[in-house]
Parts: sequence; structure tokens; C-alpha cells
Amino acid sequence: MSKAKQTRSIRVSGRRWPVRFNGEAKGYFAICHDGLQATPRQIVFNREVLRSDRLLVDSLVHEMLHAAGWPIDEAFVDGFAKDVARELIRFGFKRVKK
Repeated sequence: MSKAKQTRSIRVSGRRWPVRFNGEAKGYFAICHDGLQATPRQIVFNREVLRSDRLLVDSLVHEMLHAAGWPIDEAFVDGFAKDVARELIRFGFKRVKK
């Protein structure tokens, strides 16, 4: 099992966010639930994000930005996450598989 699959939660802006990799983010690579509706606060990743390092980083940064600031514009979040993922991969980021 990859380290990403073993991660149970992440900390964003001082708050712990439970993380799940279970494919329930239908139509998306990931979804960040703020906990204000019936769904508890959590970040749910579709298993497809595990197929590439770049996709995982892009999705993780994207959802962490949502967790840090809900009012942030979706276009900004999407563009910033793609920029961070591209540059981390360019600088040699790779997942360590155990």
C-alpha cells in the first residue's frame, strides 16, 4: 500500500482534515467537504489520483487550498495547484513507494 493511501489526515491552517482514498469523489479527482452540510469535514480523493505523482500533487494542493480558504476563487485554486504540481515535478518530486 502506498504512503498516500496510508495517510489518514492532513493539517491545514491549524485544522486537521480527515483524508480518504476511496473513489467516492464521483466526476472529480478529489472533493473537499467543509463539514457545514450533512457531510463531515473531510477530503475525499478518487483512487485515480494515485496513478501519477503530478496528478496526486495537483489534487492535494488544490484541495488544501480549498481547506485553507473556502472563499478563494475556483479558477485561482485550479491554476495555482497546477503551477505547484508542475514545478515540484520539474524540481524532481517523486513519491516514495514502500
